[in-house]
Amino acid sequence: MQPLSDQQALINDIRAQIHPPGGPDPPPGTTVELAGLPVLAAEANTDLSNSRWWLPLAGLVAVGVVLAAIYRSVRRAVVPLIRC
Repeated sequence: MQPLSDQQALINDIRAQIHPPGGPDPPPGTTVELAGLPVLAAEANTDLSNSRWWLPLAGLVAVGVVLAAIYRSVRRAVVPLIRC
């Protein structure tokens, strides 16, 4: 039980140790992948953290487009978005 950011740092460290730059390649026919719920949770947290600025903006734009389609006026659609 550790924070997701610490888990992601650990996962990145393990990936760097699996195939270090300039290091030896794994034996032929061998592949290594990290898997499991902790890996998925840490990567999902990183993805959401990276998109925390554009995702709400995309949601506001989508709502604005729907309101513009309903009201058939950009000016009337922008008013509810500004009053939030």
